[in-house]
Amino acid sequence: MRYKRLTIAILLFAVTIFLRCTDGQTEIGGEWVKVHTRVLMIDTCTVDISSVRLDSIPTSGGGRVFAGARQSSFWGTTTASTYMTFHVTSNFTGIHSGVEYKEDIRFDSLTLYMLPDSMFCGDTLQMTTFRLYRLAEQVELNDDGELYAHSGFAHESAPLVEYSYRPRPLRGKEVEIRLPDRLGEEFLKLLVDKDDTMTDDENFRKYFKGILLDADPESGAIMGFKASDTTCLLKLYYRIIGYTEAEEHVADFKIDTSLMFTHLEIDRTGTPLDGIGSRNEEIHSRYSDHIAFAQGLTGIYTKIGFPHLNNLRGLGNYCTAVSAELVVYPLAGSYNKQNYSSLPPTLNLFESDENNISTGGAIVDDSGENLQSGSLTYDEQFPERTFYTYDITDFVNDQLGKIGVNKRFLQMIDPNFGYTLDELVVGDQTRHEKNIELRLKYACLLYTSDAADD
Repeated sequence: MRYKRLTIAILLFAVTIFLRCTDGQTEIGGEWVKVHTRVLMIDTCTVDISSVRLDSIPTSGGGRVFAGARQSSFWGTTTASTYMTFHVTSNFTGIHSGVEYKEDIRFDSLTLYMLPDSMFCGDTLQMTTFRLYRLAEQVELNDDGELYAHSGFAHESAPLVEYSYRPRPLRGKEVEIRLPDRLGEEFLKLLVDKDDTMTDDENFRKYFKGILLDADPESGAIMGFKASDTTCLLKLYYRIIGYTEAEEHVADFKIDTSLMFTHLEIDRTGTPLDGIGSRNEEIHSRYSDHIAFAQGLTGIYTKIGFPHLNNLRGLGNYCTAVSAELVVYPLAGSYNKQNYSSLPPTLNLFESDENNISTGGAIVDDSGENLQSGSLTYDEQFPERTFYTYDITDFVNDQLGKIGVNKRFLQMIDPNFGYTLDELVVGDQTRHEKNIELRLKYACLLYTSDAADD
């Protein structure tokens, strides 16, 4: 890419020097030929946008637990639940010869402890209701080492517990849900008895296969929780009875993030994305209220095309894009606190063919090594000052003259695909709001003969 830009720069420099030295004329084949250069600023290029749905979205091992439900006029109803598997505890203390359950050690409680992060979408002023189910089937990775948004495992029909609360994600206040005492007492007795089920992860998972953290579809928001050894775990509280006082202890059953994954249920009925489904992975903006979408967790990205790019070649005998800047404005009102939605801080561009198959190309910076992020400029008060920008000069020059199967498109994708609730809604060029545009600085060489002028 650097060689291409260097070639263009040398060409323009040579043309400038040539014109200065010859006063715009030179003799070729016995005729006087006039050489003119023209540099045009163009911001009216047609930009096509579509929404594309990925059929299989890997959601395992992402380091974040999602649970809840969210209703949106753009996205429909999305319900997220997470399958969680745990390691056997390694910090159970107080066991020695002669200790007896309920005599020397007494149960207090068993809880699911989760720490929220700043990732959420929906109305957190509404109540959110979680349901915890005990898994009846052991979680196993697929042959490709992944689990997906459509994956699922059997669980008991009745929930272990229901828990309703009003979320406060930005305060970072932990959520601790008490599980049935009978389950906690069972855990403690097995530990005291040094039962085989508590000796290693394999045996423990055969006994306790895990939990499905589900949500009432009428809940107001989807919440994100940090998934790590210290932020998502089962806590077994117990006391060791001494001669003078009881010592309080806790045994931690830490989440196994490699087997954790998010399951999604999505109903897009009546939304601009209603036409996208298992039989149609792409919907053009003209059929989706003249807008396109991108969201990592639900597997939607924005496809960008330039259908009339080759018309530029008619402007001169030799033309090249000196610079090409793609500017993407999020649809006004589709994000901010009032809409309970956040923009992706980073969106990358990748090349694909007309069948939405990646061709391996990526839009990188001047170093040729780092992906461009979109350089989001954010202004909550003035939407027209919120936009993503990309330098796609090399892509445009490479596509000039390409037709048919050689034509390329751009995929605008969140790099945290499958693990984020951030979302983008962008209008096409038929809408009155700021939308998406290609800003071109275009240089052309024009050759005319004196004979033709006469």
